[in-house]
Amino acid sequence: MLVNIGIINGYYDNTFRPNEYMTRAELVTVIDNLLGIESETDKYVSDIASRDWYYSNMRKAVYFGIIQGDEKGKVNPNSKVTREEAVVIIARAFKIELDEAYFNSTYKDANRISEWARKEYMSFIRKQYIKGYEDNTVKPKKNITRAEILIILNRIINNISPSLYSAKINGNTLIKDRNVIMNNVEIFGDLIVGEQAAKTVIFTNTIVNGKLILYAPIDMQSNTIAVNGEIVKAYENKSLSNSYYINKEYGLTFPIPDGATTYDGMSGDNRDYSKKDLIIVNSEKKDEFYYQSMENVTKNVLKNIGYDSIFLKESSGDIQKYPFELYADNVSSHLLIIKRDNVVYSILFLNVVSNNVIDNVITNLSFTSGTNITNHNTVIYRNSKLALKFNYKNGYVGVDDSYNTNNVYSGDSIFKLFIQVNMITDINDYSIEQVKALLKTFVKNDGEIVNEEVMKINNHNAIQFEINSENDKIISLYVIIGNNLYNFIFKGEARKVELLGKDMFNTIVNSMEF
Repeated sequence: MLVNIGIINGYYDNTFRPNEYMTRAELVTVIDNLLGIESETDKYVSDIASRDWYYSNMRKAVYFGIIQGDEKGKVNPNSKVTREEAVVIIARAFKIELDEAYFNSTYKDANRISEWARKEYMSFIRKQYIKGYEDNTVKPKKNITRAEILIILNRIINNISPSLYSAKINGNTLIKDRNVIMNNVEIFGDLIVGEQAAKTVIFTNTIVNGKLILYAPIDMQSNTIAVNGEIVKAYENKSLSNSYYINKEYGLTFPIPDGATTYDGMSGDNRDYSKKDLIIVNSEKKDEFYYQSMENVTKNVLKNIGYDSIFLKESSGDIQKYPFELYADNVSSHLLIIKRDNVVYSILFLNVVSNNVIDNVITNLSFTSGTNITNHNTVIYRNSKLALKFNYKNGYVGVDDSYNTNNVYSGDSIFKLFIQVNMITDINDYSIEQVKALLKTFVKNDGEIVNEEVMKINNHNAIQFEINSENDKIISLYVIIGNNLYNFIFKGEARKVELLGKDMFNTIVNSMEF
């Protein structure tokens, strides 16, 4: 059953290898897939890294307490999982009811079961999820195979149900997919609702003669479901970091990895710079950052803290839409630089024991509103009168379409976009070059034309001029739609338009719909 629905897959050579031993990471991945888990812990797990294929799966299992790690906090993802470890992990995942008193001493090696696994192991034996070997042993310390895992899971989960109507179901039932409807269904066993499924499942006149195990909340008011057993809220057992770095001024939060120390600002009194896994956070706000490229920002940060000669770029990308660059020396120091509009965060990692510390911070960075933060969200301009739609960044660009409407823009912004639409009944009688020549006579009144271009926008003819006007730069775009001539006049301080404005205007143009 589990193979057929893609919960556990074969190998690249089209083999299944039932007798291969399973690792802890592989077992956790199977369980995550079964339960449709999406949420991940932000807790530091020292022996997993973002480059590992199982990074997300292990963090999901840690979040719900399915896997808890050893006394050092390690989850040992690549270790072969023993039968007793597998039993404990599966019991946590499916909330198996444990028999505290039961002990079956007829098995020759029953006393070899570890104390921490005894209740789970014996409960599995009593429920016949485990049946032992022909030599009257249960082999708790033996590594478990892929086939054995499938057998145990198939004994626990009797049904993995699609939408069901007017049915009676015997045995434990799992809902793992979205948009499942259960109408007039009675279940004789436990019902497990996975995290993805819980968000969209619909119950009508459903009866559960066992436990209802939820991996996310469901609306018990809009769903008619009667539960004759316990309601187990697995989502309440989430495991998160114990301590956080929180900067309310600059809207920055991240979990502090176990054993790490954080300092605010690049300098300060009474600091011990010899500590391992030292994290120093510096946040700076300057309007200049609006217009600086990421390259210039990082160059200045490296120079200001004296690391420009020893750090080399290791990686770059975006963290929740904000660009970042990560630098490293050849010892144990890293520098993470993030540009958030007009704020730059510099996070310096010193005496790093494991790069997984850096992984944990980067993966779990959270950007919130703060007293020194102005949120510049992308918004949608819609005007049915002008039959026009496009995206622009609020706060950076102020849109004024008062030429055709009563909407006058009076706010403060870095760039202004003026929109004018005129009907010219005979415009289609002229070639695009003739229209350009005519428009140039008007555009020259605004300043010196430094660039002109004929183009297509959504298959419509368009003409664009760049104009230098005293301290400003203007980009004037004309688009011909039928008998209408749309004019978009983008204006701002010349340096700011060159550094930032052109890209912003191109984003607007690329999103235009007429």
